[in-house]
Amino acid sequence: MLSLLVPSALIILLSPAVHPFNVNGPTAPRTHTALSVTRRSFLPIVPAGALSVFLQPILPSNAAVGEGTRLPDGAAQFSRILKAQSEWKKLGSALDDRVAKKEEIGEDEWKSTSLYLRKLYGVGDDMKFITVTMDKSKKSSGEGIAKEFQNAIKAADKPAMARDYKTFSDNQKKSLELIGDFLSLLQDIPDEI
Repeated sequence: MLSLLVPSALIILLSPAVHPFNVNGPTAPRTHTALSVTRRSFLPIVPAGALSVFLQPILPSNAAVGEGTRLPDGAAQFSRILKAQSEWKKLGSALDDRVAKKEEIGEDEWKSTSLYLRKLYGVGDDMKFITVTMDKSKKSSGEGIAKEFQNAIKAADKPAMARDYKTFSDNQKKSLELIGDFLSLLQDIPDEI
């Protein structure tokens, strides 16, 4: 509300004084009255604080962290690994249910599964990124798990293209175990507690 009042007050202060229109001839020279405001007399009228509000440039906020569009490195990779584990588990159980019900898995579904495997292969790169910050005792096993995971995903792609559910399912379960093994490497809390 205040922001609406201030500009209208400035318009009133800055507008020239209204003089009556004289139709009979030239008007008398204008003199400054109480209502008229000139450029020179304006500045002492307005307090410096009120004037500074209008003179400051409006700068955008540069707080990209607070936007929530991106996690920092390390946390983003960890988040993708957890998300991939959840989605991969759901996909495997959905395919298991379809096979148990003796429903046919269509060619389009196998193609989309094969495309998903290509995306899932990148989770191995996320695992490798995280292994850089691991303890030396866990680093080599983490790198081995990441490489073995990528090999299991590659091995699952061939049966997906050939529509061989049994071999695909075996590789899917193996890769899920590898994700679980990798995540257990990240735990710092002993199991005894």
